[in-house]
Amino acid sequence: MPRARPQAARRVLWSGRLRQNDLRDVRPGKSPAPRPNPPDPASMILSQLLHPESVSVALKAQTKKEAIVELVELLEKAHGVHSNGEILDRVLKREAMMSTGIGNGIAIPHGKAKAVDHLIAACGVSRAGIDFDAIDKQPATLFILLVSPENVGGPHVKVLANISRLLKEDKVRDALRAAESPQAFVQVLRDAEAKYL
Repeated sequence: MPRARPQAARRVLWSGRLRQNDLRDVRPGKSPAPRPNPPDPASMILSQLLHPESVSVALKAQTKKEAIVELVELLEKAHGVHSNGEILDRVLKREAMMSTGIGNGIAIPHGKAKAVDHLIAACGVSRAGIDFDAIDKQPATLFILLVSPENVGGPHVKVLANISRLLKEDKVRDALRAAESPQAFVQVLRDAEAKYL
């Protein structure tokens, strides 16, 4: 009978998926918004993990750490999550292990946290670009933050595969970067998912 994989190993495997599905081969407000229902794991796509409040088309950050802080704040406010710093800590620690700047102007910072009970996301665009220690040495302009429960087994892998497939398309990346509002960003994403997934 096969032994269960330790949770630490599962964390490493998730982090490694970004390299396997690498895109190199084109490769606080008032009360928080209500938390959306968990998406269907069988057909999990990025737009199902977002709503306009979790998207910024004009990130103010100028450094990698500032970008992650801004994205985490956006995610927690939009999804009604109060992690007391846990999500930020987990994402920063993961980033310190290996950069999630995967090239073509894309960064996908991510982490696992007890504060969430299903996979959630936030997205951002930096018009100026941010040095994210990317593999191609180019600044990142398109950011996708993914946060998963600690015990998640597979849905995030499907999401990463779908993100990889979408962002291999030059037209999709360009259209997302050019979106003038969060609503437009989400619509571009949905249109691309309908076409390519």
